[in-house]
Amino acid sequence: MLGASSFVKAPSFAQGAAFYNSMDRVRSYLTSDNGLGIDRANVLELFDDSRPPGSQLEDVADFLSGKQGPGVAPDPPENLFVYYVGHGLFTTDRRYCLAVRCTNEDSVGISSIRGRDLADIISENAIHLRRFLILDCCFAASMYSEFLSAPGEMATTQLLEEMPERGTTLLCASSRQDVARAPKNLECTMFSGGLLKALNLGNPTLGKKLVDTHGGIKSSDGASLSNQSE
Repeated sequence: MLGASSFVKAPSFAQGAAFYNSMDRVRSYLTSDNGLGIDRANVLELFDDSRPPGSQLEDVADFLSGKQGPGVAPDPPENLFVYYVGHGLFTTDRRYCLAVRCTNEDSVGISSIRGRDLADIISENAIHLRRFLILDCCFAASMYSEFLSAPGEMATTQLLEEMPERGTTLLCASSRQDVARAPKNLECTMFSGGLLKALNLGNPTLGKKLVDTHGGIKSSDGASLSNQSE
């Protein structure tokens, strides 16, 4: 869980309860019995962390390596979910970044999580996991190119062929050119609010994709979709 609800050194950035509510409700879905039921011990919570981006990335790397390897757990992980809510930005050299609580709007490049750095951390420490990145921020689709260019990330060069068995899936709030929206009258951002509605209620018009069972998302043949979404 990455991102922030306030940006003290970037007063021009939109901020507020919608960002926090989005994170809180997505986390609740991931960890609740009515959602994916993930053990809270398997959730790394860095949302609203005020430390520099490098320290947060070190925590991500340590967390991922600590959850894998011989003897770490009897049931090794298969999936990695990365959820970010906040602001997607570009540096002066057009590199994509994700703002964190300490981001300074006058020095975005050194005070934000660079997309390439996050891609490298995930590529190096979660190479055997299916990776699902949920990015609720502006220009979110720009992250796609960071994974394609990450060293050693061969799976993503065959992204379409590899899904869903393995590889990297990005679920983005916006395209490379568009901004994401967080209207002041909504409790959550538009993207996270819509995502949660789809996950919790489904859509009975989509046949085998997502249907409303009033008790979690299931396919139309009754099979649980606890580890996938369409």
